[in-house]
This record gives sequence, C-alpha cells and structure tokens, in this order.
Amino acid sequence: MTEARAGLCVMGAFHMDVAVVASRIAAEGETVIGEGPFQDPGGRGAAQAIAAARLGADVDAVGVVGDDDWGQDLRAALIGEGVNADRVTVRAGSRTGVRLVTRLPDGRSSRVVGAGANAGWGPEDVEAVRGVIAAAKVLLVQAELPTPAIESAIAIAHGAGKKVLWHTCAAVGLAPERLAEIDVLVASLPEARAMLELESGEPCSPGGLARRVAALGPRWVALWGTETPGHADVGGGFLFDGERVHHVSPSEHDIRDDCASVDAFAAALAVAVSEDQRALGALRFAVAAAGLCTVAGTVAGTVASTVASTAAGAAFARFPTRAVVERRLAESAAAGHEKPPGALPVRPSGAAQPS
Repeated sequence: MTEARAGLCVMGAFHMDVAVVASRIAAEGETVIGEGPFQDPGGRGAAQAIAAARLGADVDAVGVVGDDDWGQDLRAALIGEGVNADRVTVRAGSRTGVRLVTRLPDGRSSRVVGAGANAGWGPEDVEAVRGVIAAAKVLLVQAELPTPAIESAIAIAHGAGKKVLWHTCAAVGLAPERLAEIDVLVASLPEARAMLELESGEPCSPGGLARRVAALGPRWVALWGTETPGHADVGGGFLFDGERVHHVSPSEHDIRDDCASVDAFAAALAVAVSEDQRALGALRFAVAAAGLCTVAGTVAGTVASTVASTAAGAAFARFPTRAVVERRLAESAAAGHEKPPGALPVRPSGAAQPS
C-alpha cells in the first residue's frame, strides 16, 4: 500500500442525527416506545469526510451548517478528526439539518432527513469554493444536497481534470452529461435498483446492476450490500471497471448493511482512487474498511450492542484507521488473494466514454 496521503474534497450534507432504538418500526399512526434519544453528528458529508481522514487522507470538507449549537458541534467533530472545515459555511439565520433515525436490534433502521441549511446550498455556494474543488485530486460528493449544487461541483472537478466519485441515492437524478463525467458511481444495492427503476422482487444480480448503471455514463460502478432479489446469499462489494465485475466478500462476522458501512465503503474508494490503486485493490480496500466499521460489536457478542453504541454517539468512532484496514488486508493476502489488476487512469476533460 502506498504511504502517500490523498487530497480529497468531500462535499455533502452536514446534519445532526437524533436516534431512538426500538423493537420495531412504527406503522402509520402508531407510537412505539423506544430507548433514547441519542444525539450524534451526522450527514453523508461529515461521515465520509471523517472516514476518509481516518484512512490517511488530507480532507477538505465543503458544505453548510446553521448558526446554532448543532452547527458548532458538527464543525468541532470534523476538526477533531483532522478534517479541514474552513469551507463548511455557517449560514446566518438557518438551522442545521437533522436526521431522525429509528434503529432496530438487528441493525436495520428507518431515516427521515430535515435538510435545514443544506437545502439552501446552491451553485453560487459551489462557485465560491471552486478553488478547493479544483485543487483536490478527487471530489467525493453525495446526493443529500440539492441537485444543481451537485452538478455544479461535478462540472468544476471534471473541467479541472480531477476524478469524481458520486454516492447516489434513489431520490436524486443527474443530467446525462453529468453522469458521463463521473469516474466512480457508488451506491448500495437497493439504491442501484431504485436508480434503474426495477420493480420490487425483479431479479437482477449485483454484477448485472453494476453493468446497467454503468451504461448510464459512469466509468466505474461500485456497489455495496448484503442481498438483492433472487440473489439473497450474494453480498459484499462489487465493482464494474468497464470490462469485468470484481466481487469481494467481507468477513463472515461483519455486519454489512448499515449507514456506517456504506459511508466507509464510499470514503475508502475515494482514498484508493486518489492513490491510483487498481480496480480490485481499491475494492478490497473499501470492503475491508466497510466490514471493519461494524465488526467490533459482533466480536463483543451481540448485534444489539453495536446498534446501541452507534445510537449513543459512537458512529464516527466505528470508522477504522488505516493501520487496522491494512492489517485486515495483510490477513487476506496471507490467505492467498491474487494481486489486483487494472488501474483507473486520469480521464482528460471531455474525453469520450469507453464502449
């Protein structure tokens, strides 16, 4: 593994998580009594910036918070993890966003986001941080911000000849020309199915999902999850590099399908791409990070203990350090894994997509 530190710009939402641990998700009109509430700094932008910093990256965070205590807490959390938060704007008169979470003992959860200050982040705000985006080797952006801001950031990074990773979600669609400027599209398996508008229960293998998403424009497509209809026993990380689908399974002991693991997966891919790691190597690195971010609670004995510790404010603490990930990779190498092939080259601005 390279010792070079990665230069990342992470643009995304910053909000406070307010979580309750309950035995089940409430039905419409129903009240379920749970344990909590627990408050924890969150948002894809904050989570992935901190996860990348833990993996050795030099990270500039870009986004917005309100001029309230939550905003101060979020900036302090970023700074405390070594993330440069100078470009996390404090918006006067706005409230910091919030995510309301119900967590179940088996690790599943339901989430509703009140965007707060994030909802006002627009192209003019992105233009104000053009220099930060253009100076980074990689832009990692998530779909929790307004689409015009996302598209502006992608266009700036691509125009500067930098690599772009986009963590998508079902609710956000990009213009075709922006999709064609993405080097790596990252999604969970359910997000990929929703992006393709597949019917519930319609079978499609993870590799098939990755190829179909890549047909929309991105050069690489990386998917993470535990199951997809018709392929319930297939899980882990999948990466289509334009030629073949690579698959890496996490440890059988890892809890593999919560928000923290998906954030670690995306952040680790961004770090690996910035270090010019090759396709399979980048995927192994990302899967190791994603699996490790939840393995501690399982080793302790119960899934429920992991859920409770996360809701109690330990979500960021679950992201592994570079040393821990490299130790996991060394163990995998000792088990006989092949050396990774094929690097992702830097694509000049305006270059044609591979067929």
